[in-house]
Parts: sequence; C-alpha cells; structure tokens
Amino acid sequence: MQERRGRFKAASFYFRSIEMEMSWRAVVVGALAGLLSAAVVDVNAWARAEGDFDWSLAVRRWVAGAVTGASAALGISATGV
Repeated sequence: MQERRGRFKAASFYFRSIEMEMSWRAVVVGALAGLLSAAVVDVNAWARAEGDFDWSLAVRRWVAGAVTGASAALGISATGV
C-alpha cells in the first residue's frame, strides 16, 4: 500500500509541475501579446506624427501593455476581482 501512495504522490507532483509550466507559458504569451499590441499602436502613431515623437511615453505604454497582458493571462482583472 505504501508503494502505491508513493506512485500517486509522484504523479501528483508531475501534473502540478505541468500545470505550473503551462501557466507560465500563458503569462509569457499574454505579456508578449500586450507588448506587441501596444507597439503596433505606437508605431502607427509615430508614422502619423508630424513632429517629434515621445518615445519615452511609447516605451512606458509597451511596458504597461506587457504587464496588462501578463495579468490577464493570470486571470487578474483591472478591478481586482
């Protein structure tokens, strides 16, 4: 009986590690999607700008997009619920 419990415990650890790996992958994909969408918007704005473009604001938007995408992948909403 003890041997059987050991196998189930090992299997349980294995499946938890797979779930954790998948959630990290989702977070990275969400962050990249947020970053990419913010970058596309800012590159479009840069193409239409008639004067100097504020690249520091654009980079801050890219970081905000990455954070928003990662938190969306984690299931955290803007309201905190």
